[in-house]
Amino acid sequence: MYTPSFTFARLSRRRGDDLAALIRAGRQSLGSRGPAKGVKEREPVSAREAIAVMPRLVVLGQPGGGKSSLVNYLVVQLARRYLGDGGEELRGWEPSRKPLPVRVVLLHFAAWLPEGVRRGDAGHVWDYLEHQLGEWGCKEVYPKLKRDLEEGRGMVFFDGLDEVSECDEAKKRTVIKQAIAA
Repeated sequence: MYTPSFTFARLSRRRGDDLAALIRAGRQSLGSRGPAKGVKEREPVSAREAIAVMPRLVVLGQPGGGKSSLVNYLVVQLARRYLGDGGEELRGWEPSRKPLPVRVVLLHFAAWLPEGVRRGDAGHVWDYLEHQLGEWGCKEVYPKLKRDLEEGRGMVFFDGLDEVSECDEAKKRTVIKQAIAA
């Protein structure tokens, strides 16, 4: 199985740094202490670790840079974990943490958005998830899915914003950003 090793080019840390605080600060390392004896001074921060500690995170990169591969890998591993099928060890993730992963392909979401929508909100995302479950013949699980996501027992991965054209009449990329941020 392919395992993406996406790391942040300008973010590294020292062992013991609070990763979430480091990411929020956008700094190389927290504190002024030197490395522990026998430990490398800095180590790269992997996207897998960052996603584990941040409630919201945007992963940016060049087309073909592995963003979708990272999302697909994490969704599969978290689904295996959620279903009790183990999954690979995910560095930075508590072994007991088993969120329900939900992947939203933004190109499909954009195509689904009603004509003329000028402002996005969270209701559009919920309506889309309900629609998708109906398309897949399992609309009855929507209330549980919504409850799990609202109560923090799930994790939504929005994938492919760069594949959505901003040039169309409804400026769908802007609407999608607003819906995700809501």
